[in-house]
Amino acid sequence: MSRRRHPDRTIEQALAYAESQGWRVEGLEPRAHGWGKMYCPSENHARQIKRVVDGCLRRAIETDDEHED
Repeated sequence: MSRRRHPDRTIEQALAYAESQGWRVEGLEPRAHGWGKMYCPSENHARQIKRVVDGCLRRAIETDDEHED
């Protein structure tokens, strides 16, 4: 299903560019406040999640090492 186009040509071009870079663009219902939402590619979000998990695991290992001494 294609999204509805933004009425401003310049903004529509920017949204098309975002989509070409892997972003997801969804127009809201016409009666909703604002025109729509943009979502960054899930790969970026997945990398952020992995970074958080790795940081937590590193912290857990460091804490365990401190308790063993």
